[in-house]
Amino acid sequence: MNRRVLMALSLALLTVAPGLVLAQEVTIEIQSADAKRDEATGEPMLVLLMSGDGQEAFADFTAAHVGEVVDVLVDGHLVTSPVIRSPISDRWMVLNGSFALEAAEALAERLNRSAADVVVRVHRKQKNP
Repeated sequence: MNRRVLMALSLALLTVAPGLVLAQEVTIEIQSADAKRDEATGEPMLVLLMSGDGQEAFADFTAAHVGEVVDVLVDGHLVTSPVIRSPISDRWMVLNGSFALEAAEALAERLNRSAADVVVRVHRKQKNP
């Protein structure tokens, strides 16, 4: 069976008050990915369609972290660190401005042909040595 179908939603949780829990990380299942140029700016962008299973948790995650920087990782590799401008309540995630069109095309192809793990987490600052 396809690993994408079997991928369970994983949340690393941080309890911030009795009865209130904020997700610090969410793994999302991607149904499809497409690389294109933004019609308004011409910048490359990666358009991801999330499965219905992870979309609700992702919506909760983005609502809880508006204004924060998050890391988007694919198979453990950092792809981009955007700021969440507003809650994302639909099944589409658009990443733009952080890579060349060729890189976005390669990543879209990878996501479409395999069950890559896509994780969105609250940004982790690098510690200086």
